[in-house]
Amino acid sequence: RDPLLRADAAALAESPHDPAAWTAVLALRPDHPGAPLRLAEAAALAGDWDEAEREYLTAGTYFQAKGQ
Repeated sequence: RDPLLRADAAALAESPHDPAAWTAVLALRPDHPGAPLRLAEAAALAGDWDEAEREYLTAGTYFQAKGQ
């Protein structure tokens, strides 16, 4: 098991839409597949549509590169 995945789950269970938490996850795991999606959701919930779009595009690029 990846200890960072367990740490992600524990930390983020309390605040899944906290952009600071997901930014910290990306600092530790730049290849984390869900982080850009969660950052996009957080930005959308905050009404920051430009940031939400950037993060959704980042997530899409990641998944396209992985062939998903």
